[in-house]
Amino acid sequence: MSTYTLELFLHVSGAIGVFAGAGIWLFGLFALRRARRVEQVRAIAWLIIVTIPFMVLGLVLMGAAGLVMAISTWGLQTPWIIVSLVSLALYQSMCLSLILGCARSSQRRERRQRVRSPMSLSSVPMTRSWGQWHKR
Repeated sequence: MSTYTLELFLHVSGAIGVFAGAGIWLFGLFALRRARRVEQVRAIAWLIIVTIPFMVLGLVLMGAAGLVMAISTWGLQTPWIIVSLVSLALYQSMCLSLILGCARSSQRRERRQRVRSPMSLSSVPMTRSWGQWHKR
């Protein structure tokens, strides 16, 4: 068996792992919307969380094997390899900006809720101590 065959097997196995993980995530998200009890949510969330390492492993395996095949067999000057590398870089940057944008918006939302909440202690200026407000 040649090294190319082994690299191709690892590349395809990684792709299958990534798509299987994405399918389980999609199934889990749809199932979470239909869940009626806390036990169902816990089981589905556990399934999604357990899938993450396998999906990451498949992604790393697919990328590493694909890059090794591209360098050893065709070289990086082949047009479809250039297109795939550029699209991979764009996809990663879009995902990163989406994740960071969601994190920032949730932090802003928490700050707004903290300021607007009537029960929040941080929204009330504390000019007196508790002893001055509380009369015996």
